[in-house]
Amino acid sequence: MNKLIVIFLIVGLVLPSLVFGQKMPENLGDFQKIGQGLWDKFLQGLKDAWQEALKIWKKVIGWLVNIWNSYIFPFLKFIWQKIWNFFLKIINLILENIWQKIKEFIDQKFK
Repeated sequence: MNKLIVIFLIVGLVLPSLVFGQKMPENLGDFQKIGQGLWDKFLQGLKDAWQEALKIWKKVIGWLVNIWNSYIFPFLKFIWQKIWNFFLKIINLILENIWQKIKEFIDQKFK
């Protein structure tokens, strides 16, 4: 609440002095110059804000890539290796079982 009061006081004290310090435009060309100046400042402000946002997002993306490369990817790689080894063990057992069945079948037919 105190911050809000301070902001209103600053705006209330500074804004009137800025308004009274300005010279009123005399014709349409002066209005156009003022409008164009305001528009240019607005566009420059947008451009500056965009540039700052890009800097922030580049830092955030770098941070996320660092986390991915340092923690998440090694963990997922470890999990994948465990799953792959488990899968290979199962395939090996199945193939051994099939090979045993084939050997038994051959032994029975040719004895």
